[in-house]
Amino acid sequence: MGTRLREHALKLAMRLAKRLDRRQPDPAELGSATIQHILVVSCTAIGDTLMSTPAIRSLRLAYPHAHLTLLIHPAYRELFASLPGVNAMLGYRGGWKGFVRLALTLHRQSFDLAVILHGNEPQATPLAYLSGARWIFKLPNAGNPFQFLLSNREPQ
Repeated sequence: MGTRLREHALKLAMRLAKRLDRRQPDPAELGSATIQHILVVSCTAIGDTLMSTPAIRSLRLAYPHAHLTLLIHPAYRELFASLPGVNAMLGYRGGWKGFVRLALTLHRQSFDLAVILHGNEPQATPLAYLSGARWIFKLPNAGNPFQFLLSNREPQ
């Protein structure tokens, strides 16, 4: 199946999933202890991932008791293994290989919040959504073909 056909099929599937979605996040959850599991996506180039570390630190300060999982390119796992505040890491090379398996793995972890700092589209936003997270944030989000899945839908 061609890449454009996969992207189109994924977009249609995500629109259907969103239409059937029964998640009703309460804004009072944000910043509270209700957020117990956080997914941080930064799976592009090494520089982007390095630039994510202040945001990861801020998330840890805002949610000191939450379990924070970092989704990064597998080649960088060793480099980030001792990053303070990260409880777990998952590897993702981007692209379609392993997409379904990773989506299932993420969904089993029951995330409350997903933050996409740097991610390859079209996979990053659908993966965050398929993780089951009630809150999904990505900046910038303008031009994102999956903007309808984000909690911050307005272009930034």
